[in-house]
Amino acid sequence: MPKLAEHCYQMVYQLCSNSETSISIMRYLGMTHNFFYRHLKHVPFVNRIGQNTNEKLLLNQQAWLLKSVAVEIRLTSVNRQRSYTQRLLKLLLEDVPSTVVDRDDNDAEVYGETNQSIMETTSGQQVGPNILGIQVRRRILQILDSIDLTQTYPGNVQLDLLEPSVTEQLIKACEQQMDNGMTLCNIHALHRELISRLNAQQGPAIVGNRPRILQEIQEILKNVVECNQSKEMAGAKRHALDAWRQVVEILFASCSQDLLPLDIRETILLDLIQELLTKVTDDATVPELTAPVSGILITLMTNLLQCVVVDQSKAIPEQLSTQYVHMLDGSVIHGSGTSFGGSGVISAAVLTEILRKFLTFLVQSSAGQLRVRSNLYGALMNFLQMPKKVHEIPTLKGRNVLDSCMLSEYEKMTTASLVVINEFGDSFMELVCRDACDGHDVGRMLALSLMDCILSTDKQNRWLHFLNSKGYLRHIIESLVQEDQSLQDMLRPTPEPLRALYIYESKMSLLTRIGETTNGAEVLLQQGIMGRLSECQFLELRPERDITRRGDGAGDIVKSDAFIPTVLHRYRQLLFPVLKLCIAIMTSLGGQHKEATNQILRFVFSHSELFTAILRDHPSHISVEAFQELSLTTTVICRTAADVDYYGGSPYDAIGQSQLVIQGHLSRIQRQILALVPRYCIHDHWNKRLKLASENEIKEEDKEKIRLSLLEVNSNIIAYCRSEVSSTGSTGQSCNVLFTPSLSEALTRNYHQVTEIPMASLSATKPPSLGLIVRHLQQVANTFLPSFDSHQQLVHKLSNISELSAEELKEFIKPVLTDRIEKLSTSYRQQVACEQIAQMICMKAKELALKYYILENCLFLIWRHLEFYFIHCQPTDLNNSLLPPLMSRTHQARDLADPFNLDRSGIDDGSEPLTGNQTKSISKADIQQLKEEALNCLTESVLQKFRDIETQYGKTVSRYSFVSVLARRIHRLLTIGIQTDIPIR
Repeated sequence: MPKLAEHCYQMVYQLCSNSETSISIMRYLGMTHNFFYRHLKHVPFVNRIGQNTNEKLLLNQQAWLLKSVAVEIRLTSVNRQRSYTQRLLKLLLEDVPSTVVDRDDNDAEVYGETNQSIMETTSGQQVGPNILGIQVRRRILQILDSIDLTQTYPGNVQLDLLEPSVTEQLIKACEQQMDNGMTLCNIHALHRELISRLNAQQGPAIVGNRPRILQEIQEILKNVVECNQSKEMAGAKRHALDAWRQVVEILFASCSQDLLPLDIRETILLDLIQELLTKVTDDATVPELTAPVSGILITLMTNLLQCVVVDQSKAIPEQLSTQYVHMLDGSVIHGSGTSFGGSGVISAAVLTEILRKFLTFLVQSSAGQLRVRSNLYGALMNFLQMPKKVHEIPTLKGRNVLDSCMLSEYEKMTTASLVVINEFGDSFMELVCRDACDGHDVGRMLALSLMDCILSTDKQNRWLHFLNSKGYLRHIIESLVQEDQSLQDMLRPTPEPLRALYIYESKMSLLTRIGETTNGAEVLLQQGIMGRLSECQFLELRPERDITRRGDGAGDIVKSDAFIPTVLHRYRQLLFPVLKLCIAIMTSLGGQHKEATNQILRFVFSHSELFTAILRDHPSHISVEAFQELSLTTTVICRTAADVDYYGGSPYDAIGQSQLVIQGHLSRIQRQILALVPRYCIHDHWNKRLKLASENEIKEEDKEKIRLSLLEVNSNIIAYCRSEVSSTGSTGQSCNVLFTPSLSEALTRNYHQVTEIPMASLSATKPPSLGLIVRHLQQVANTFLPSFDSHQQLVHKLSNISELSAEELKEFIKPVLTDRIEKLSTSYRQQVACEQIAQMICMKAKELALKYYILENCLFLIWRHLEFYFIHCQPTDLNNSLLPPLMSRTHQARDLADPFNLDRSGIDDGSEPLTGNQTKSISKADIQQLKEEALNCLTESVLQKFRDIETQYGKTVSRYSFVSVLARRIHRLLTIGIQTDIPIR
């Protein structure tokens, strides 16, 4: 009968899991006979008094039933049959006994009596029919208790007459794979083989010892039977554990927050994780039973991380409330700091103990399968990512909103985690580093990612010191060159599997994390990271155009899997991490670090063709990636190549042969950057293209990203120009003039009249005019206040998220959730909308910061150029110079196309100034026309607009009143300072 019951449960599961019979069978069993609820009440199956059923049969019966229950929960939750799902959840998850006695009949009244919410029967919060003060173990945990992860196997048989090695070969030869996947030895076949071999042997020794040989054969058969029973028992335990896993995964994947509230979900996840870790860290467990637990742990930790993220997103509107702002003043204390997460159910002590058991399990599996360690690496990554560092909500109202209590909580959690990790010493670090450098591809990626997570919080740099002292960091850096050929293969139209690409991304992410600290950046430079990247040839294989899967023309059609990205997309996956690493190093060490600037510039020079191709590229199709590529490229170039003084002396002094090549590169970079001014610093063209692009071509959220990337490019270009202008001196007469004295572009109303300027400006002999900067300044100023108002509206909506209508919520969540929005609960809609609005606020704040930065630098450039042209410039057709004789000789107008005076036949000895072609191009009429155009462009109303922007926004930055000072100086230049030769202060 027990074996028949096992087959019956198996048949029920196969009928329920079959797509053709599932719906009708489950409706019949669930609604007509209440099958699943009635049988689940008796789980876990145990032998009662007078019963002696084999444990293996009970586990298999239980496993098939649980698999059927998992299918039932999945279908009822998807079909929104709330009452059926809630009843099963209550039976599995409640930890408080109920006084209601469920009967096995189908009476609707009885069904209604037991249809309670899981919230009403969990954690002592219930009222009514429940027994207060009594707590029982959840059924889902009782089922886990019934699965023993220990298993004993019979030892080897002591053989005196038979050869043990031959016997082992016979046993392996008789092994057969069963229907359930287990491999068992065929006892009858083994018995026949042993007896036949015995009968084939002749001689007096065999005949005399035949009884003893037959006895050893019986012992062998008995031992094999016990081995088969042990394997069957272990298989039944694995089967039961897998069925339990299916139920748990379905519970958290299919049940919404209405069925399983967030705080209860977190509590249950913590209980399951602790119980699993307690079971697997027992010394008596066997690896073949504990290995599947690693996969369950990564699933549970992923769900727990999602709960924490939802908790933190729900706290965002509270940060904008009046009570929260009072807390910033110190008048209200929010929280005690002893728990983690918005619901407060995750205590720091519990998380610390979980981490300690995780690491114990990981160290115990160091000699086992890499797959087990890979799962544990993933689970640990989810654990370490739970304490989210609190980011400011930029309200732009004088101070940003920052939860100081949550920030302190984050610091406590990360510190406690590092203390626990350090308890395991160098053995754990050695294990992770070894898997990161050598092992299976997935294991390497997860080990690298785990080190990335740990290094992000390791303020003592203990892991960095270990990586550097043991040579692992050097190995990772050298592997970039060793894997250069495999990365080049990734850029073929039909590449091999992309494992090398994903491992490369994990390595670069780790190196970038190291470079984000001062000590880490210095270590990377000492290990020669930039030199190794200079040797990588895959960076030189940038495709000239994107060959899509449809092809760009005849002969370009490439049939590839939809999963495989295009060649250009793959190349950018290789390039972007390198550029981000350079930016991280420069940000950590600062622009005055000569060694960092020197190495990064050498890297840029070694791949000069690549950077030239990116700067001169004219993308036929607007995309987010194209602008991100240009933004990262200009950031690297403009931060490193702006100050040529790092190479000794002024560019106008005598140039040595060793510096001639470097300054030649810098001069070319300057011309390339200046060529970007007319192309990207005038937004009319790009705004028009984005406006005309349909939703199918560019999504609305992508358009915002493109506008933000365009502003980043603008800020990099303008900042580079400002640095170049100031590189030769702090006074107007010694500044490095970059733009010609013309404001015609600023006076042109229709941009189509100047659309040819970008192409013309590519010529190295024609620098851009100052009118482009003025026009760019006007455009930024005209869009600044509307963007500021839009930001404030988003802040107001976020602080009053509960008051938004259904249509407003739908507009915010539509880019994320496009299907079945109407079926989502209101709380979930508000949660998603809250996350989206917070992201939009941060993007708007970044947009405003970039615009204000551009506004400041543009005003500085305009002031410096107007001061130079109005006061210090000596026109070629003016006989009497306004400057003193010495100043007239040493500060003549320079050639804007050749600021370093490299286009000359010899080396300047300093005796006579070289004026170049520029002195022949600026006349008195040009200066007079510039004055007239400046009066028309930079009117008092325009300057007042700049002051208004500073009044609205400038108080949030440390450079308050800088814009007003520049506006005042420009106004003086245009009025009283034009006719005097005295520099304006």
